[in-house]
Amino acid sequence: VHLASLVAILIIFREKIITLVSSAWAFFIKKEKTKSNHAYARYFIYLLVAFLVFTPIAFVLAETIAPKLFGDSTVVLAIGYLLTSGLLIASDFLKFPQFKTFDKLNIKDAITIGLSQVIAIIPGASRSGTTLVAGLFRNLDRETAVDFSFFLFIPTVLGANLYYMLK
Repeated sequence: VHLASLVAILIIFREKIITLVSSAWAFFIKKEKTKSNHAYARYFIYLLVAFLVFTPIAFVLAETIAPKLFGDSTVVLAIGYLLTSGLLIASDFLKFPQFKTFDKLNIKDAITIGLSQVIAIIPGASRSGTTLVAGLFRNLDRETAVDFSFFLFIPTVLGANLYYMLK
């Protein structure tokens, strides 16, 4: 299911992904140090930071604590759905100031968003919902929060699928 979602995200965000990757490539590999390339290169690094902050925690929780704590309970599933819905509804009512665009993202934003993915270990909780709300909490504008959430989905799903295939 997640691989199908990944294909959809790659198609929908293809232009932004191409811009992000080509600008980061130009900055790091070709050494083209333009202001635009620098902004995209930082954004790329922050995506990696968010992914790397989450990954070790996810492996530990998913393999040890989560199965024992949550099991296959439909009650836990319902709580996960309610948690995600509550976070999304709260983000609409709280009206966080949204002034940070992708080029204003910082390391604290990346770490917060990366750590927020841990909530998705709870069955029924939405990874994209929690990362979106974390981005809004960090004052990202909606477009930046959505983009970061879905760009972060790419390495997260690729990593998880690779892990489970090897396992």
